[in-house]
Amino acid sequence: MNLTSPAPFGNRPATVRFAIGIAIYAVALSVRLALLSIAPRFPFVPFSVAAVIVFYLCGLGPGILAAALGAATVLYLGVPGEWRWMQRWIPAVAVLGYAVITILIGWLMERGRLTARLADLNREQESMLDNELVGILKLRGGKAIWRNRALEAMLGYGAGDPLGEDMRTLYADDESYRRFDVEAYPSLRDGGTFRTQVRLVRKDGHEIWVDMSGVMLSAERDESMWLLLDITELKRYQEQVEGMAFRDGLTGLPNRTLLLDRIRHALPLSERTHRELAVCFIDLDGFKEINDRFGHDAGDRLLQAVAVRMEACLRGNDTVARLGGDEFVLVLAQLHSRDECQEILGRVLEFVREPVAVTADRSAAVSASIGVALCPEDGTVPEFLLARADAAMYAAKRAGRNQVRYFHERAAERNPAATSRVLAIAEGDSSGANHPEPDT
Repeated sequence: MNLTSPAPFGNRPATVRFAIGIAIYAVALSVRLALLSIAPRFPFVPFSVAAVIVFYLCGLGPGILAAALGAATVLYLGVPGEWRWMQRWIPAVAVLGYAVITILIGWLMERGRLTARLADLNREQESMLDNELVGILKLRGGKAIWRNRALEAMLGYGAGDPLGEDMRTLYADDESYRRFDVEAYPSLRDGGTFRTQVRLVRKDGHEIWVDMSGVMLSAERDESMWLLLDITELKRYQEQVEGMAFRDGLTGLPNRTLLLDRIRHALPLSERTHRELAVCFIDLDGFKEINDRFGHDAGDRLLQAVAVRMEACLRGNDTVARLGGDEFVLVLAQLHSRDECQEILGRVLEFVREPVAVTADRSAAVSASIGVALCPEDGTVPEFLLARADAAMYAAKRAGRNQVRYFHERAAERNPAATSRVLAIAEGDSSGANHPEPDT
């Protein structure tokens, strides 16, 4: 808030304003000296006029200096002859009264201008606080004591609706509320600012993403001010961009990039907990014939249905991804035993075999050949686990399809090209299009 003097020269440097004041005093002195022989009855008039002009043009400080110089000059030059009977003590009182009155006039003038300036600043502040874009919230002791119209519109509250009696109701879950309290207020109490992106809940129950930034107004009163900006559309756009980068366009499953990243994150946990991790390479049996017979649209519908069924077979910490064509990969984390892995894959085989409506009046069915590589038994490098699972999958196909095979060295020997082929896929030489390799 800028409270500098609103006088015409109020924004000039102090030296300039005082120089202007002295120059105006000099003009008044010249007028007084010119009238000295006439012996005017009111010797203060030139200096009073000069001081008021300085107050108006330059502000309070230069005006006081001009009034003081005028008073000193009157005392030095003396008073009119008519005042001789008061020579002992009245001149000093009169000059002092002149100075006080002049300064009071200047002070009232400056006060009026500052009051008008404060009113302008208050209007500017109100227009900024009551904007329609950025929500503003003032908290005391964790409770809302003031909010602007933009925040009410953002969260769906009316002007008279209570908001913030329990701030927990604004957060999507307990963890978000607890984390915000733990992370934000220590930073604010240390004199810093805090900024985060968090999900809040509107009055109608819908969730929105909000960019929040806050600052502590008073640590003693525990008052803070927060600015909130609705970034829901931005978040939705980011999710779309990330989806294109890390998701298969047809099924919405993780693509090879996200798959390898999840394997890398799962490996350290498997090592710490001493539990196995299974990488399962799946190829659909008979998919090429269905694709050729009914067309790519029908093949796409089948792939989408199979993807949904595979997801239904998994636990919360497992992953299913599509590499391309009719090839899928499961990552089964934190396995207690091979029997648990076999149970999950048995459900997958059963679900995949169920017929899928590929056209308005026709259904088709496929089966799955699954190859499994276990960590740490078969390796600890994501790309090599994927390659060995692929080799085991080819062994399952040769053994009659619609079954599960675990990796062993003979599987790799029977298909020496498998390792180099899947490593090429892991390094980026694959397509998400529906163009499967011929079944073997």
